[in-house]
Amino acid sequence: MRLISIDDYADRLRATDSNFDRDLARQELSLKVGLAVRSLREEMGLSRVKFAKRVGHPVKTIAKIESGFEPVNLRLVRDIAMATGKIVDFKFV
Repeated sequence: MRLISIDDYADRLRATDSNFDRDLARQELSLKVGLAVRSLREEMGLSRVKFAKRVGHPVKTIAKIESGFEPVNLRLVRDIAMATGKIVDFKFV
């Protein structure tokens, strides 16, 4: 099997899946949020268990969010911000 570039691969998927770009954007957002949550938790020096207790959500949820595979809703983002004394900043670019 010949290796192709990621762009060529994405173009192939776009040709067969009309939702490809939408799904890709959702996944990218989940990954960015996951990285931000993990960075915050690590900056605070907390384990996932202690962080989960602080924000009032199950450890399993925090682990899924940090992996980037769990879609995050704004309520959870708000809970994390309020529990950690942080402000959430969104931008459309």
